Amino acid sequence: MVHVTFYIISDSLTFPHISGSTKQPLEISDTEAGAREEDDEAELYVYVAHDADRQKYQFFPCAAKSCKSKLKGVRHYQDGKDCASTGNLKKHAVTCFSQAAVDNAIQGNDESKAKHGSIFAAFARVGQHVLKATHCNHNYYELRVCLAHWVTESNQSVRIVEDDGFIEIIGGGRPDLQLLSCTTLTQDITTAYNILRNCITKLLQDHPSVISIATDAWTSPNH
Repeated sequence: MVHVTFYIISDSLTFPHISGSTKQPLEISDTEAGAREEDDEAELYVYVAHDADRQKYQFFPCAAKSCKSKLKGVRHYQDGKDCASTGNLKKHAVTCFSQAAVDNAIQGNDESKAKHGSIFAAFARVGQHVLKATHCNHNYYELRVCLAHWVTESNQSVRIVEDDGFIEIIGGGRPDLQLLSCTTLTQDITTAYNILRNCITKLLQDHPSVISIATDAWTSPNH
């Protein structure tokens, strides 16, 4: 039996790659498809996606919120010798989610446990932004880095990590999430300060000329 998948927008049928569609897959057997072809050949092309050259293909929408492909997915043509190959799907997944994420998914590993490192190594990356994960959950060390960055940059209280509302928002749908205390967050901020202070000190000492520093005490905030 051959199955063809399409999606519904309101009461009309459309191709999977049209934005705004709600994913409600339906299946049509080869018998039903043949009967429709005898009745009206044009109607069949509503159910089977074709390109401009009338080549049949399956379309796989990408789950990434910021897919790098113009089609926002992958066309898998059905008339070639490699119609059973998934190489193009894997290549697209690597582009949008990274090689490590794809390898972990193939091996069945937990992405949050697959990453290794320490809070010190994360802060010691000179010339780079704080580590961020776009399409996968933060592991424990990444969460500590991001919270330390956010609290200091936004002038938040370290006690916010123990606030009930904050815990509900960040922990929703993640029962295995390991949250940190305000004491741990304070230690991380201190670690970041010491590392960055040493980096800035070295930059100033290595500067070949005199550096002029001025402060407007009148308009500067008291804190």
